[in-house]
Amino acid sequence: MPENVLESLKPYIPFLVIFISAIMVALVIIAFFWYKDKYEREPVSLIIAMFVWGVIAAIISMFIEGSIVGAVDHFTFNVILAPFVEELLIVIGLILMSRHKEYEGVMDGMVYGISVGAGFVFLQNLTYGLSLLGTVSLLEAVSAIFLQSVLVPIAHPFFAAWFGAEIGRIKLPKKKEPVPINPVVTIIIAFITVFLFHGLWNLAGIYSPTELFHATVNSIIVLILFICLFYSKFKEARILEWIYRGK
Repeated sequence: MPENVLESLKPYIPFLVIFISAIMVALVIIAFFWYKDKYEREPVSLIIAMFVWGVIAAIISMFIEGSIVGAVDHFTFNVILAPFVEELLIVIGLILMSRHKEYEGVMDGMVYGISVGAGFVFLQNLTYGLSLLGTVSLLEAVSAIFLQSVLVPIAHPFFAAWFGAEIGRIKLPKKKEPVPINPVVTIIIAFITVFLFHGLWNLAGIYSPTELFHATVNSIIVLILFICLFYSKFKEARILEWIYRGK
């Protein structure tokens, strides 16, 4: 009987391997930032909810982008439309989540943003890995997922975390704000920031599509720039958490 069960499951093993590989990347990203939120870690149920929204946002964006990809040129689609659609869907989830009482600071926003972005990346990696099955071996497909994951997780999760952190600033107690914050202006500026970086990230990838070396160098430059900015945001979040929670 066990042999029959294993034999019946054999056709699904490649899918399971790809699924596990994709989910592992997402979980590592979320776990790192969730652990860094030492003062008041966010409920796992909310983390899962934001992760699921990231998956839903990725699915919706696939349908929207699939309907407009042939209507515009390559540059407009990859550098303007795709970043706008994807970031808008992610932002909607974070804005809705910000109404929850647990969303109360910069670090909280970063954790929820990371969770949404990780969900988005999970579906991208899953579909990418599955698309390779049948054209390459299972080992090569899994390797491709992890190779892609070296750089891709820096994009969506970190962009979303940036926006989430800015919403977190709005949620801070008004009497403790070092500088008065206009919620509408803050949200608009945060969205423009992540939209521009996303577009720049995509631009770096397609800048020299026939010259892999140049495209890689451009992507690394964008990556280093954003990591530097993101690190400053991360330090700010930790300091604000320490001050506002009175630890």
